[in-house]
Amino acid sequence: MNSKISILLLLMVFFLTACSQNEPAKEFTFTNESENWEASISGTYSRGNSEIFEETTGIFTYKGKEDIRSIYIATYTSGTKFERGTEADELPADQTIETSFDNFGFWEDHEEGKEIILEFEWREGDRNTKREEKMVLELED
Repeated sequence: MNSKISILLLLMVFFLTACSQNEPAKEFTFTNESENWEASISGTYSRGNSEIFEETTGIFTYKGKEDIRSIYIATYTSGTKFERGTEADELPADQTIETSFDNFGFWEDHEEGKEIILEFEWREGDRNTKREEKMVLELED
């Protein structure tokens, strides 16, 4: 009788351990480029018992020739009203802006078929000309 209880308890422990395992982390990169910008959002997505964690970094590089006076980059997914903005008065010497998007939900939105959209608004040159570009990021293989 004691051996049956011991085996039953052992099986329950194995079952509970198997159920509580986290899914393996997924690494991803979404990229695209336009006439004036190269963009990538890379990160790691993991799902535990009831917790979801996503750590991502966005890298946006200006390819244009003019000096940038100010920039605003809106990041959002199709079908949502939530937007994350990145703002700068000028670009660093390497023409690149880097920002963190922890727990934004890029991977889950991608799995639901939503597009990841970037809208760039900036002023450039001596005339402070307003420019705009929009791009949809694609999952890199």
